[in-house]
Amino acid sequence: MRQLGVADPGRQLPEVHAHLARGEKIKAIAAYRRATGADLRTAKAAVEALAGRR
Repeated sequence: MRQLGVADPGRQLPEVHAHLARGEKIKAIAAYRRATGADLRTAKAAVEALAGRR
């Protein structure tokens, strides 16, 4: 996520991680955007990076 210019929030986003655990990628992206204020492209890339570490 560093290459995206986004600080890795790690476990500071429990709602995002909860959605990912349930396989709800779109809801995870929305939750990431609400929590960080990121744009859609950045949030999608960040959530995909988080999902890849699972």
